Amino acid sequence: MSLVYWIGLAMAEPSVVFVGNSYIQSNNLPGLVEGFAQDLVDWEEVETHSLTAGGLTLSDHAQRVNDPNSTWAQTFQEAHDLFVFQDQSQIPGFPQTETYWQDSLDGLMALHELVSVQDAQSMLMLTWGRRDGDAQNPVLYSDFLTMQERLNEGYLAYASIAETATNPIYVAPVGPVFAKIFETDQAIFSSLYNGDGSHPSLVGSTVASLALVSSITGRSTPTEQINLTENVALIVQDAVEQVVLYDAVGTYPMPWLWFQIPDDGQIKSEGIRPLLRIRTDQERDLNVVDGRLWLEAGRLVGTTTVDQHSEFRIVGGSQVGPVNGNIELVEGRLRLTQVTGDVVQTGGEIWLDSAEATIDGHATLTYIELRSDLDEAYLYTEGMNIQQLEVGEGLVWSEGLNNTIHVVRLIEDSEPTTPEYGNTNEESVDESNEKDPMGCATTGRDNHLVGLLLLPLWIIIRRNSP
Repeated sequence: MSLVYWIGLAMAEPSVVFVGNSYIQSNNLPGLVEGFAQDLVDWEEVETHSLTAGGLTLSDHAQRVNDPNSTWAQTFQEAHDLFVFQDQSQIPGFPQTETYWQDSLDGLMALHELVSVQDAQSMLMLTWGRRDGDAQNPVLYSDFLTMQERLNEGYLAYASIAETATNPIYVAPVGPVFAKIFETDQAIFSSLYNGDGSHPSLVGSTVASLALVSSITGRSTPTEQINLTENVALIVQDAVEQVVLYDAVGTYPMPWLWFQIPDDGQIKSEGIRPLLRIRTDQERDLNVVDGRLWLEAGRLVGTTTVDQHSEFRIVGGSQVGPVNGNIELVEGRLRLTQVTGDVVQTGGEIWLDSAEATIDGHATLTYIELRSDLDEAYLYTEGMNIQQLEVGEGLVWSEGLNNTIHVVRLIEDSEPTTPEYGNTNEESVDESNEKDPMGCATTGRDNHLVGLLLLPLWIIIRRNSP
């Protein structure tokens, strides 16, 4: 997929065209999208248009555009920002050698070329499998999940083949949101369909519209704005957030994904909520104003500021330097000196990078290491959950007064040296510690009692964490 910025909808009054069939017509899906988008990002003048008729394929739409007197031809000659394409419900999951599949691909390529000419963007609405599979194609589509998997593969293939180097095709994973609800609550899943088990009910169209809005904007609709019962709204919101904003990253091309750091180091964009993915070494100060930052590989050296309601996750790589705001450590490493917000560690390693480190918010900690030249360090927090805390090999720890952790090295390294942050040799040494499959050192707790003998008496106070 192309690694480009998408700024087509980064404006106050976007125009979106829906091109499809009865799946879009049902319950006025464009109108639902318009309503949620207006509430979510203040697009008060957002415009939606529809080019739909029952059973139309992407090939059919391409043929209608060729009629100069058609609404299709007129619409594709006007200035719009985004075209959302939806194919007939069965065809995308057919074998790619089938004529129907090839015709739809050809139609999409022709339509996408017209979209590119007017500097607009294309998005595919990845539809849902039929509730009970497809009786017309029982071998291909024996049940919902089988059909959904084939649709996923087909739509991704459409996008990959039809996009160009300068104009990608994005994919809104609406069907995968249906699948998430299928896994969570069978009753709610069944309510997504009307009586034929294919077309969406009003609940189903609502779910589709929420998935589309998140796919377009990178934002999540608050539960109170979802016109469903509270229990259903919570499950639907969770499914949309998990699938579109998290699981889809790296699988489905999204318009709000950034791969380059802006010149001013600020992660924000009018109308959308960008997610900047960092995969290489960077020495920059970053400010997440209204968006998300994921460190996936490499080293990020500098001060990272995370405004309220924004997000900073480490899912690989190493953060070096203070963090002003909250941070989530999933995988990788946080070289900790100071964090002014909360720290939630579900994996990876926190390295205490100085003799005194601070977390000014609440800390949920699972694994701590010491920088190689330190014999001990204190971590001060405003509050902490350390029920699952482990430390690296040769280290022991104890909880002290006022939410403090004291970490001590039992085995002194010979002639340790203070590493430079850019020293890649230390990285390989850091990662050589033997750990169990859960990512925790196997010797930390074994040496815990021995280490207590080395600690000041005042700090040997171990309370039961709630």
